[in-house]
Formats: sequence, C-alpha cells, structure tokens
Amino acid sequence: MKYFFSTLIFCLISALCASQSTNISGTINTATKVIEISGDTITMVSSVGFSLGDQILIIQMQGSAIDESNTASFGDITSMNSTGNYEFRTICTVLNGTQLVVNGIERTYEPSGIVQAVHVPVYNDAVITAVLTASPWNGSTGGVLAFECTGTLTLNDNIDLQGLGFRGGGVTTSSYSCSWLIDPTDYFYNISTGEGAMKGEGLALYIPGKTGGRGAQASGGGGANDHNGGGGGGSNAASGGRGGERIKKSTFTCSSTSPGVGGKLNPYTNTLNKLFLGGGGGAGHENNPGTATAGRNGGGIVLLKAAVLIGNGNSINVDGASNLVHSSDGAGGGGAGGSVLLDVPTFSGALIVNANGSDGGNVSNVGSSNCNGPGGGGSGGVLWISQSSIPLGISPNITGGAAGITAATTQTNCTLGGNNNATDGNTGLVLTGLSSFEANCNISTTIQSTTICNSDSMYLSGAWQLSAGTFYDTISSGCCDRIIETTLTVLPEISDTINQTICAGEQVVLNGTIYNATITGAIEIFNAVGPNNCDSTVLLNLTVLNAIDTSISISGNTLTANQTGANYQWVDCNNVNLAIDGATAAQYTFTDFGTYAVVITTGACSDTSACYTVNTIGILENNFEHQLRLYPNPTSGKFAIDLGKRYPTVTIKITDLAGKLIHSQHSTESKLLHLKIEKPAGLYLLMLESGDQKAVIRLVKE
Repeated sequence: MKYFFSTLIFCLISALCASQSTNISGTINTATKVIEISGDTITMVSSVGFSLGDQILIIQMQGSAIDESNTASFGDITSMNSTGNYEFRTICTVLNGTQLVVNGIERTYEPSGIVQAVHVPVYNDAVITAVLTASPWNGSTGGVLAFECTGTLTLNDNIDLQGLGFRGGGVTTSSYSCSWLIDPTDYFYNISTGEGAMKGEGLALYIPGKTGGRGAQASGGGGANDHNGGGGGGSNAASGGRGGERIKKSTFTCSSTSPGVGGKLNPYTNTLNKLFLGGGGGAGHENNPGTATAGRNGGGIVLLKAAVLIGNGNSINVDGASNLVHSSDGAGGGGAGGSVLLDVPTFSGALIVNANGSDGGNVSNVGSSNCNGPGGGGSGGVLWISQSSIPLGISPNITGGAAGITAATTQTNCTLGGNNNATDGNTGLVLTGLSSFEANCNISTTIQSTTICNSDSMYLSGAWQLSAGTFYDTISSGCCDRIIETTLTVLPEISDTINQTICAGEQVVLNGTIYNATITGAIEIFNAVGPNNCDSTVLLNLTVLNAIDTSISISGNTLTANQTGANYQWVDCNNVNLAIDGATAAQYTFTDFGTYAVVITTGACSDTSACYTVNTIGILENNFEHQLRLYPNPTSGKFAIDLGKRYPTVTIKITDLAGKLIHSQHSTESKLLHLKIEKPAGLYLLMLESGDQKAVIRLVKE
C-alpha cells in the first residue's frame, strides 16, 4: 500500500506538470561523445545530464569508407558503414558517471566513426518564445536539435541551425611556388605541401596525408589546388558545385585548372533511413596571407516530434553558412543545407523550412594579373516528413547555392561577374513517409546459461536454487520490463587422492600446508580452483623414507662412509664436486692433500656428506709455522716441498728406513724446494730443519 500510494502521488504530480505548457528557446540539448556500445550499454565521456527514464538520440555522424585513389573517384563512398544511423531510445539504468543502459539498441554503430548521444527533452505542450538552436558541430558532438512534444508545439519564433553542420576547410597559407608550365592536378596532398587547400568535412573522417587537394571528402567539398583556385561546395542530398579556376593573364603566369571538386551526394531513402549534416565547403587556395576564404559550414540537423505543430509563419532554418567575405586569392566553397525531420501528423498555419546550400565565395581580385577562382555553391539539404505528401502551409526551400563570381578585377581577360567555370550546388530533396526509429518498449526475453558448484546456490525465480533446471525472472527497469530465462547447471564435486613418497629432509606443500613426515589420509580443501572455480577435496597419503647417514670416519689415509648397504661416489669438493674415477666403494684412500665428500644413494634417495679436508699425507712430525705440502707423494722421482713461507736456511736430509743417509743439502731464503730421489722404489724419510722448526715426512717412491 505504501508503494502504491507513493506511485499514485507521483502520477498525479506528473499529470499536473504535463498539463502545463513549457516555454523553450536557446539550446535545450545536452550531447556527449559515445566511446563504446556493447549490447544495450552505452559508454560515453560523461552521463551527467542523463537520467533514468529520459529519452536520448543515438546518432553516428561520420565513419564512411571512401575511394582513396588519386583519381576523379577520390571521395566516392565505397561503404556507408554505420554513418547516418540513428534511433530514439529510453534510459533504463544509469550505471555510473560514464555508462547507461537503454531499451534495446536496434542499429549498429561504430564509435570510431564519431557517435554522439543527445539528450532529448520531452514536453507536453511547448512554445518557442525566442530562437531555438543547438551547439555547433565541433568534431565530436553538436549540430543536432532533437525534442518531442506529446501535445502541441507552437512556433512564436524560429528554429535556427544555419551553418552548425560539418565545418568548411580552413585556410592554409601556401609557400609552394607555382609554375606557369605545370598545374598541380592530384586529388589529394598533404596539407603541409601547399599544393592543395584544405578539404571540407564530410561523412568520411579525414585521412592523414590526404587532407588537402581538390578531391571531395565524401560530402565535404574539395580544397582548391595551386594556384589560387576556388574550393568545391559541400553536399548533402545532392552534389556540391565545382570551384572556379584561376585564369592566366598570359602564357608565363600561373593558373589553377584544378579547383575543388564539389562534395558527393549522400544517399537518402526511407529504407536506409539515415540522416546527415550538411557537408562543409572546401577552402580556396591562398599564397598571400589573409587573402583567401575558408569553406563555409554546412547546416545542422533538426529532429522534431509533435502531435500538432503550429507554424505561425515562422521558419526552421538549416541553410549552409552564408559567405559574406570577398576573397582576393581563391574563394571557399559554400556549405550544404542540413536536414529537417518532422514526425508530425497535424500541421496548422504557415511554416517555412529552409535547407538551402550557401553560395560559393566571391573574388575581388587585387592587381592587374589576378583572376582567381570563386567558390562552388553548396548543395541543397533535405526535408523529410512523416506524411505521405507535403501538407498545405509548409514551404520547403532546398535550392543549391550559387557559384561565386568575380566581383572586381583589373585583369584584361578576366570577366567581371564571371564565375571562372565554378558551378552552382544542386537542388536538395523532399522526402515523405518518414518512419523514425522510436523508443519502443516491448518486453524482451534474454536467454542465458550459468553454472554453480555442487555446494553453492543461486537466487532465481524468487528462491535460492540448489538443483539444475530452467528458471524465469522478470526484471523491471526505468523503461521496459525484461524476462530472463536462465538454464542452471550444477557441477559435481571434484575429489582426488595423492599417494606420494619423498626422501627424508624433503617436503610436500599442499594448499599452503607443509608435510615432511609420513602421514595417511590428510585432507585439504581447495577453494575456487579449476576451470569452473569450484571447491575440490584432495586426500594425501605421504611416505617419508629413512634418513641417510652422511657421517664419515677417517683412519690414516682412508676415509670411510658410515652408511652401510648403499651406493657410493667419492667427489672432489675443490673441483666443483667432480666425481673421482673408480672411487665408488664405502672407503676412499687419499694420496694427496684435498677436500673430499661422498654421495650416498639408497633406493630413490640420495644425499651428500660434508666436505672433509685432508692435509697430513705422510707427515710424521711438523712444528713449522705454516702448513707444509710435499707433492706428489708417492712420486716417481721428482717432487716439491712448499714451506708456506721463506726461511733463511733450511737443511734437507733423506734417509732410508734403516737410517742410512742417501741425500743432504742446504737451501737459503727458500719457500718452494724442488728435489729428486735417484734411489730405487721404496719408503724413505725426509727431514727438514730450520732453526727450531723440524719436520719428518714419510716419502714413497714408486
């Protein structure tokens, strides 16, 4: 009851407000650039000014593909793509500051081709009390007036969007030196070369490196080529006029035989149901700063829906921008008339609809050797109405703009009042039987499939569902209800068992838990894993093998691994644990100083002992300050003694085991001694003395 009461009060207030007439004037539309359209969701630069239940216009302004060849076909539309597509929709949801959802987008759009969303005010009765207009087209938004009256619209003043459409080509001062022998004749140039003036805006986006020159930019007029030619007129429902040539004074002066080409006509049919701004005129060619004129802007777009329209003799004006300034270099082309859509079943009183193309620019030549090119006229625009014939009282004006003329000249072969072969823009078009794309509010059905895990649930059809099936929900929004049909699949529980064996000292990490001892039946729950993000249960059976004894015993020159019943490999720690050939027994007898370890393997496990350093091979007595080394020992005859530092005098004696002296010598300031034993193979004693230091070493000769 509380909800019903609030709704009733809202409806009463709305009805009271709707019964009042609204005075409108100035700019009533808010527009923003569309960045992306996905389904019925629109992402825009900003959703400020757009509210739940509001009506909007989606319209693509540009994005047609054109012939880019350097021929007369340059600018011909090869594919319209989604250019000109439009539709009225209602806002169902405002998601955030840049996104909103509308009630079922029917047409395709390409935001790269410049799409704008225009807020469309809806009135009951409205009165235009002062000029009603729109923001000018700025390359992203503008140029469009759209609104609706569910009752009567009364014009006590005009609607004026003259010159608010596609922009004319701007003037660029050229430093290109003309030649009396050759005229530039290409259909496009990089604007920086100065060989061609700027093209007017049209249905196709500008192409980098091809923005200058006489070829039309689809509905935009071509810019005049060097030298001082006139720009082509913009187009809409018909072709724009060709720009005028510069006439040579004599053989050795410059001319322009390649002025701007008029814009190419846009396709209008009830079947296509596309809508376009008037094309901009191309610029006149300039080489003297501040002397040429830019192309003129095309007219804007008016979309007006009303039950009744009372004209009172006022006008809707979407003419191309007027061309008031005379040029003394090349003159700009005229802008094309825009487009007026009147979805109005009943008219009363007189209404004038102006969608004329503007005139090409005139030329007032300065100097006795100038006969520069006037601009071509812009084409007429479009009047499109919903009735099957033009109602009495509506006066459409859709003529093309006139070619510019030579308004002043002192060149003898230049005709005052002549147009130097510039041409008028062509007449526009009146269409009937318009059926605009409305904000339909039909109940739609969305079919979707989803899955849940065995232990989860999903709220469908007013309850938490645990089992698979098909469920239906009705979604109410700011515009239209929507039925969602959901097919629910319940995924089975996933479980697994891991049987693993590891060596002592190793570990297994499972679901963040560390296991390093024998265990049976450890359970781990994994949350949201696998392709379906469901929980899974893992059972772990872990066996840890016995540890390996890596201790070593030493006896004399022999190292012994204390682990029994294993495989062994002795390694040289000083040589990156290089395996010692043949040293694969539990014992290893070393014959030289070094650092040794043993790798012990039992079954699938392997471990390595600590490195053991030996430095006492054959040394029976030693009280020298530093470590002595005798190598090699055993020796085949030659050997060396490293004393560790220099000693002033050293006495060396070698005896056999019976004490018989077989060699004696003295060395001074010695650290490293090189000796040789000439006696037969056997065991000998080597004695070293230096002051109080003495060493006795057992020496083996092989």
